[in-house]
Amino acid sequence: MIDLITYIPNIEEFRAEAQANAENEILGFSIDDDGNLSYDVGKIPVFYHADGKRTLSLIRLLNQDEVDVFDSLDTCQRIGVCENSEYIFDEGGQEIYDSVYDRTVVEITDADGNVTEYTPPAILGQFA
Repeated sequence: MIDLITYIPNIEEFRAEAQANAENEILGFSIDDDGNLSYDVGKIPVFYHADGKRTLSLIRLLNQDEVDVFDSLDTCQRIGVCENSEYIFDEGGQEIYDSVYDRTVVEITDADGNVTEYTPPAILGQFA
């Protein structure tokens, strides 16, 4: 199994490409009985983060053939992999990741007025 860190610069364009792939039963995309686009459960992202039209996700592909098909997509790109719970970015991948996933410290005030600072984790998610 291969866990890819992926980036989609425009989710609407990705959905259009996914729809075309579903019609050809490519990469686990399919169209259900109601005409809705669906994804093979093995390829659903463990975590998904959106920033407007841009998205990041961690997906699991089962073999190199699936990776090759993924790499052929025009609207989605691999920016790294997750190995042993560690994110390993391709060249330029960290910059893309950081531009979408904001890790700015947030202050949270509880019911008693106590303020706690929270920093989002560096890693979006990982498979168990």
